[in-house]
Amino acid sequence: NFGRESEVSNKALLADLKEFGNVNTSRSQTVDGLTGTAYILLFEDFDNAILLLGGANQAWAPEPVHAGLQAAISECVAVMLQREVPEHVNRKVAKAARKCDKPVIMDVGGTDAPVDADLLPHITLIAPNETELTFISGVDTSVAGKPSLPLIRQAVSSLKAMFSAAGNS
Repeated sequence: NFGRESEVSNKALLADLKEFGNVNTSRSQTVDGLTGTAYILLFEDFDNAILLLGGANQAWAPEPVHAGLQAAISECVAVMLQREVPEHVNRKVAKAARKCDKPVIMDVGGTDAPVDADLLPHITLIAPNETELTFISGVDTSVAGKPSLPLIRQAVSSLKAMFSAAGNS
């Protein structure tokens, strides 16, 4: 979704995406409000934090899978879910994608909340970084601020067990 109030500022960005990235946004909707924004903060130790202002990504109807979106899902190669989008939208889009035998990729960033258990059976690929892995697995992956390979393996095992318990192996 794009926010109508951000239409002027989005115009140049959308033109660049189309010209230089070959990105087709023709199936995106324009809704009232602003387009969402992400600010990435880089710290002296090279860690980062991301501040998200949800905007139009959070403006969805209760029944988001309309005919146009269903057509896009059926014609796509894969569906990528983003956690900035409301969970009810991701659940319904994931179910629609799996019914069309399309892979569902989960972008884990955007929140430190656990992954919605109702999504687990439908996700084909999930690839978190160490921080995201901690949030979604419940296993801390570092010791004294440094990544620990044994803890990362434990977190991955925990995540695999969650998927397996949901019938997704």
